[in-house]
Amino acid sequence: MTHVPVLMMEVIKLLEVKSEGIYVDATLGGGGHAQAILEASGPGGKLIGLDWDLEAIQFSERRLKPYSERVRLFQTSFLEIEKVLEECQDWIPGEGSQAGPIRAGMSVTPGGVDGILFDLGVSSFQIELPERGFSYRKEGPLDMRMDRRLKRTARDLVNHSSVETLSGILRTFGEERFAKRIANTIDRERRKSPIEGTLELAEIVRSAVPRPKAHKSIARVFQAIRIFVNQELDQLRVGLERAFEFLRPARRIGVISYHSLEDRIVKGIFRTLEEEGRMRWVTKKVVKPTSSEIERNRRARGAKLRVGEKVQLK
Repeated sequence: MTHVPVLMMEVIKLLEVKSEGIYVDATLGGGGHAQAILEASGPGGKLIGLDWDLEAIQFSERRLKPYSERVRLFQTSFLEIEKVLEECQDWIPGEGSQAGPIRAGMSVTPGGVDGILFDLGVSSFQIELPERGFSYRKEGPLDMRMDRRLKRTARDLVNHSSVETLSGILRTFGEERFAKRIANTIDRERRKSPIEGTLELAEIVRSAVPRPKAHKSIARVFQAIRIFVNQELDQLRVGLERAFEFLRPARRIGVISYHSLEDRIVKGIFRTLEEEGRMRWVTKKVVKPTSSEIERNRRARGAKLRVGEKVQLK
């Protein structure tokens, strides 16, 4: 399998990756961005990687083995960045984080890191594994859990949610105009027998909407279910704010989003940080992949990169 990182050169440039720096890849995935950061920060740079997907951690451990002395990987959500950085205190300078006001009653780890990257959404690493159930193009079980320790699967949601709940999920997290019609069709089919597989769900959605709209509706339905199962937007709201606290002054945080729901959250948090005088925008306009990158990597089509720099508190 190949795992092509999106906007890789722009990430390295805009995060100002340098030797001796300490960087956090908060959404490790297949380790492509992590490898690029390690190469750009050599020989002394260090990388702390987080991912709640065990298979992603295991794959990245193999990929990053040549840099093993400069890498520490953790199977956890980026919500746990405080605990992770506490475990990495021997790596992190202790001059004080300049964190400013703290949310949710968290404590601040002394010192800070030199750059943080979030590459949101489902990774190509996960999509390429049919047994994970993320792809509507490949037969697999309705799972969609990024962390298999989560109890609720996509199958549970599809087969046991009320029509009203399911319709609301599709409308809110998929921005799907045919949400009610799709939810009613799912309900009709699941009354006959439980809906088990990805292709079965895709075909049910296809049968519920006008044919020219089917492909986009299927994609939105799978997006909505995945986001809800993994509580991605709530995690992003909390995790992005929390990660920013551990960035050193004059250092940068970058976020790659793939759909409007994520991007609105990122813009909103960055705008608030700017209004508080705690961050300045590095990317005045969103950075998008070039046409040549999209040709090489279809996943790059919807990618949007935004970068901010932490302001030194006075």
